Amino acid sequence: MKKVEVLLPVASLKSIYTYSWADSLPEPEVGMPVVVPLGNKQVAGIVVEVHNRDVPYELKPVKKIISESPIVKQWQIDQWQFLAKRYCVPEGLVLDQAIPPLLRGKVQKQWHLVKKPEPRLLQALSYEAYPILKTITDSLIMPMTERQLLKFVPISKQTLRKYLNLLKDAEIVTDEYQILRAGKTLKIAYKAIEVENYEPLLKRSPSQKEAYLWFLNQGKPIPREEVPFKSQIIKKLIDKGLVETISWTSAGTTQSNIQPAQYSNEDFIIGGQFVQRINVLWEEINSHINEGKQVLILVPTIEHLQVFIDEIPFNPDTTAFYAYSLTPPQRKKVWEEVFYGRKKLVVGTRSALFLPWENLSLIVFEEPASQFHENIAKTPHLHSNTVATWLSEHFNSRIIYSGTTLNSPLWYSLQTNKKRSLNINSNQSELWLSDLRYAPEVRKQENPFSSQVWTLINESIKGKILVLVARKGFTSLSCSQCQWTAQCPVCKTPLRLIHNKLKCEFCGYSEPYTDKCPLCGGETVRNASLGPEKVTEELRKRFPDVPIYTISPDITPQPHQRKALIEWFNAQDNAIIVGTYPVLNALLYKPVDLAIVQNLYTILKISGYNVKDNAMHMLSFIKQNARKMVVQTYDVEDPVLEALMKNKFDIYFNHELDLRKIIQIPPFGNLFIIELAHVDNKKLQIFKEELISCLKMQGLTPQSDISSIRRNKMRWATIVVKTDKFPEDLPLLSQCLNSIYKKLGKFGELHFWFNPVSK
Repeated sequence: MKKVEVLLPVASLKSIYTYSWADSLPEPEVGMPVVVPLGNKQVAGIVVEVHNRDVPYELKPVKKIISESPIVKQWQIDQWQFLAKRYCVPEGLVLDQAIPPLLRGKVQKQWHLVKKPEPRLLQALSYEAYPILKTITDSLIMPMTERQLLKFVPISKQTLRKYLNLLKDAEIVTDEYQILRAGKTLKIAYKAIEVENYEPLLKRSPSQKEAYLWFLNQGKPIPREEVPFKSQIIKKLIDKGLVETISWTSAGTTQSNIQPAQYSNEDFIIGGQFVQRINVLWEEINSHINEGKQVLILVPTIEHLQVFIDEIPFNPDTTAFYAYSLTPPQRKKVWEEVFYGRKKLVVGTRSALFLPWENLSLIVFEEPASQFHENIAKTPHLHSNTVATWLSEHFNSRIIYSGTTLNSPLWYSLQTNKKRSLNINSNQSELWLSDLRYAPEVRKQENPFSSQVWTLINESIKGKILVLVARKGFTSLSCSQCQWTAQCPVCKTPLRLIHNKLKCEFCGYSEPYTDKCPLCGGETVRNASLGPEKVTEELRKRFPDVPIYTISPDITPQPHQRKALIEWFNAQDNAIIVGTYPVLNALLYKPVDLAIVQNLYTILKISGYNVKDNAMHMLSFIKQNARKMVVQTYDVEDPVLEALMKNKFDIYFNHELDLRKIIQIPPFGNLFIIELAHVDNKKLQIFKEELISCLKMQGLTPQSDISSIRRNKMRWATIVVKTDKFPEDLPLLSQCLNSIYKKLGKFGELHFWFNPVSK
């Protein structure tokens, strides 16, 4: 009997398990998605090896085959193993990021009603729980998961399982595992049909007329989820022949007047806007596609995809768009088309690096200095450049770095390896610096802007203005009379004012807001910090007739909310938009008349070896997409600002590389950055001390031990280790992490992330 090794998307130290393969099943192949038992559950995984070796224990059999043909290739399995070793994580965590769940198969338990029970039978099972048992059986008119049942039964998940098992023992209900897979894509778009005499058709329906005129004004297909009208109105317009439906692939494929520019085989494209850089590379991209090869344009955000759709004249038959935010059916469709080589050009975010490429020959790495190329939301924190470099070596393909500016390691590579670069000369904005040392009203947090900045706002108020604020919310509320400060009574964390409530980000405590001081009773409570809400409040006082939009994690937590605000802002000729870092996506579509960085100092004082590079990229991006720009800061002589004022990147990078050479960090040295997180600070300290002692035993002495901080309801600590032997020291570090990982059970919700930063 054949045996297979199956890789499972689990976070345990062991992610590959051995199973037996029944003779009744089709011939096993590497890359097949299968369903296997794991404990008391069934899990979907990928076959990574087929063999006939003997094992000294009894094997469980493979339960089901999701697809008889492989969905991944052998080189992808090699890629996952490389990334797992580099980031010291189980291979299952890499698999979880690489393949969409509904593509590899997602297994879930569903409960079925075998027979309708008599009331006396349910009472005999449990007289006290009879109402709950009756509600469960009445709800199971169709197969349901436990999650779906909890909507009908107001009990805990553990209690629900107890009652379901009770009903199962009485043969009233039964359970079985179902495989969920992505089906056909249902996403469509709507487009108006121009009809000369449409008035008689819409004479009695003003709402339909409003919707039809809206579609006509758009002038392009609109995806269904972006249409602000009810489905009944759209259906009526379709029945009357005024609106048509089209598939998602062709939606938004507008032709552009951009003409391809001459390209001269450079390794770096620096400067200009996103569309300008793609225009420069368009001839090179088409040459690879005409040869039957595949090209990846790697972008940092989903907004770049929309700009590409709107501005670049691509061929929808050979072009695909891929991002984690797409629906599972859309991702499945793109995955299969790339697997069989039908799509030659893919424009996508980080997740596009894991597509099953057939003959990838060119990678256009857009905005390599952007912080969005690192996945900080999941473990491991994969960086796009690490995966792109591996792909380039495997396929012997070429990488072209294209962006507003570069980061320090890439700039060092450009200078030392004599790489070719092309600088795009674009319109540079006027740049002003406002020294906050001479602005006491800003220094005391009483006013968001200095008098110089208010003058520039007044001059540009008839145009579009963007304000970048580093902080969020109203923080540090205090009484100017008795110096009382608003603190959480549970954990002593400063409270934030959000929608007329004082909230604690750490423990979740909240209380109503009042402008009276609880200590002295005076009405002297003031907001001692300037977040987007405070800045918006001050702007509305001075310009009540100007539309002002605010983007903040508290006001607009969802991506579609931020997208809608940016679209409304771009549609206006006279508007102001205020927000944290996501507000910069507004610059991708149209340049603004004035861009303001409210306080650069709060950005630069964040701890991290890459903070200056991130600030340089951010300011360069703003400068390229604004006609005027003003930066408020306490250090007007910073090399970042000097480089921007003189339009010479080498001023900043030479200064930064000299500092990095002294302290031996990339590109002159290697770093291991280990982040720890736990809700309990005492347990976090125990874990940190054990890890530090283990590192010392392996000869990897930590260079710095950053004290714990609060962030997102967790206590965080960071350990930085420098090493001259990379990647030789990775197994030693992996042993330390694995030995500590085995003790995690006694700590509860304890997490760690490992990020290797090499030369």
